[in-house]
Amino acid sequence: MTSRFSSLAGWILVAACLAARARVAHAHDETSEKLGLGWTIASPSPGAIPSSGAAAHLLISEFAITPTASEFIEVMNPTSESVDLARVYLSDDWNPATPRGYYQLPATGYAIPGSPAQDFTVRFPNFTTLVSRGALVIASNADDFKNTYGQAPDFEINSTDPNVPDMVDVSGNAPRQRALLANAGEFIMLFSWDGSSDLVCDIDYVQWGATGENGVVKTGLSVDGPDAGSSTSAYAADTPLTNQVWLVAPTAGQSLARISRSEGPETAGGNGCAAMTPTGVAVAPEPAGIALTPAHPNPFTRGTQLGFTSTRAGPARVGIYDLAGTRVRNLPVPGAGLPGRHDIAWDGCDDSGRPVRPGVYFAVAEVAGSRAVARLVRLQ
Repeated sequence: MTSRFSSLAGWILVAACLAARARVAHAHDETSEKLGLGWTIASPSPGAIPSSGAAAHLLISEFAITPTASEFIEVMNPTSESVDLARVYLSDDWNPATPRGYYQLPATGYAIPGSPAQDFTVRFPNFTTLVSRGALVIASNADDFKNTYGQAPDFEINSTDPNVPDMVDVSGNAPRQRALLANAGEFIMLFSWDGSSDLVCDIDYVQWGATGENGVVKTGLSVDGPDAGSSTSAYAADTPLTNQVWLVAPTAGQSLARISRSEGPETAGGNGCAAMTPTGVAVAPEPAGIALTPAHPNPFTRGTQLGFTSTRAGPARVGIYDLAGTRVRNLPVPGAGLPGRHDIAWDGCDDSGRPVRPGVYFAVAEVAGSRAVARLVRLQ
């Protein structure tokens, strides 16, 4: 039997989320950034970020749009803290005529019409952390990306490679085989949602190509989120389209990249996430008295081993979870209940003895109310 490890997500977010909700405010207008001052057209360099500059939150740092095989989005963390990405999203969903778009994610039934659609709204998988001064690369298609750049992306959107973790679709866009960035004119929004509020907040925003084609303006639009009430909340004013700045679209074999780890000028107000932990989501606290040592081998094909150390006495358990938070295996802990080191083996099978699919999994150890997490990758 499988189960959802919903309490783990709460543990990861608990410390700062409670404080963050009290501080949530719209501190800056991402749609007002003067993009032309901080970007350049260059040869793609996915995973390599500028060496200077700083910002208070995550940034979209590079992207390529053509040819299709080269498409990717790079997100960097220019802050001095590691950031938990469990509630951070990427989207290019916006229809100004309706209007309809990513901003409706909190509403029940949010979906992108015409599945499978080229637009997408995806979030980072549970347990994803972006270290200070680090970057993550998200490809449209991992297979094409590897053939183009000779390396694997950190994540992909369209589920082409079982050895590359998928971004989590939240828009009903399945099967995900067509999500692409438009060459002529498009935008990318990096945003956050706490899972309960009526509104999302913008982290970073970039647009290119034909002025006005896809620029986001949420001014006054209202959404009723998943709370028990029926009252709506309205978005603050975004910058009018006539005042937004579009980048020149890169041509085939080129990318647009930030010159430094900082942003262009922005105005106050708007729908940007307030300064808290860099994106408004919490960094996991260090577990007290419990640790999972790195698995070996990792990645693995047939099986792997890891060490579990606890300074506490009490009931102990170790579970294996997939990216959706579903427990696929309970692992026996030798000497459970006693402090010390315990060696644990996982054969890559679920509780029914069936081999699990290749992909990313997490070993989660629990002792006396404390938890520790280790990332595992099973190959084909």
